[in-house]
Amino acid sequence: MASNKTSMAGHLRKCHGDRFICRANDCMFAGSKGDVDSHLKEVHGYLGCPEAACDFVSRHEGALSRHYIKAHARRLRDEKCRANNCSFTGSKDEVKLHMKEVHKYLECPEAGCDYMGPNKIALHQHQKGIHGEKMHCPVAGCDWDGTARNFLHHKHKHGPTYKCPEPNCPVTHTAVLLKKHIRRAHARPTFTLEMVRKCEVARQAKDHEGLDWSIINDADEDEDDEDDEDDEDDEDDEEDGEDGDDEDDEEDEEDGDDEDDEEDEEDEEDEEDEEDEEDEEDEDDDEDDDEDDGDYDDTVR
Repeated sequence: MASNKTSMAGHLRKCHGDRFICRANDCMFAGSKGDVDSHLKEVHGYLGCPEAACDFVSRHEGALSRHYIKAHARRLRDEKCRANNCSFTGSKDEVKLHMKEVHKYLECPEAGCDYMGPNKIALHQHQKGIHGEKMHCPVAGCDWDGTARNFLHHKHKHGPTYKCPEPNCPVTHTAVLLKKHIRRAHARPTFTLEMVRKCEVARQAKDHEGLDWSIINDADEDEDDEDDEDDEDDEDDEEDGEDGDDEDDEEDEEDGDDEDDEEDEEDEEDEEDEEDEEDEEDEDDDEDDDEDDGDYDDTVR
């Protein structure tokens, strides 16, 4: 009876969008949403959820209110259809119904799972990865159960533990989790190759078997050599720059001395010219005096 009722409800919604079936057990009453809600309350004493795509019923208003807040309050921030190039929005249930009827998405049959896949392959992968065969953790004293996919993450919890090398930090973790802790809590990784080389834990040593440390050492030495060469080149450039500056200063000094010598020579020539002019003037004065003396003599005579 239940399967027939489910099929009828699906048929009504798909072919007669405004027709609904009574949600009470063994009742095949069908009608509009309002008619069905009235029928539920009057005949069966149930209160139906006002959401069109919701089958929830309850005899208590408090339970109905809690259901509505929990399941449909998200309508205030409408959800978006997850199908590509579709802009449909609505409540969670409306989007779910839209994806099933319009885009033919397949709903995960697991109770409490909201996943919907675009095809059977996607749904199968989801079921295998999330709801697949459960396995028990083989470590003694651990009661963990989960899928094989999740076990890959869980098994790291049972690896050898190490104390955080940061001062005053009491945290201890496996190698993988400790590295994440250091990166997040201390803002800088402190795991170094030297720490790995000195590791005495068997599992850690096994993880690093086969690594050719000489390659790493050679690479470090090459980097050091390159740094030394860069430093030497910088020193040579500085020396060349200093030598060039000294040569420029010497040339400037020589040019300055030459200019001073030329100025001195010009000053000497000017002085000699002035002396010659003074001598000529003195000679002219002497000649004038001689002429005056001659005139005086003639007068006396």
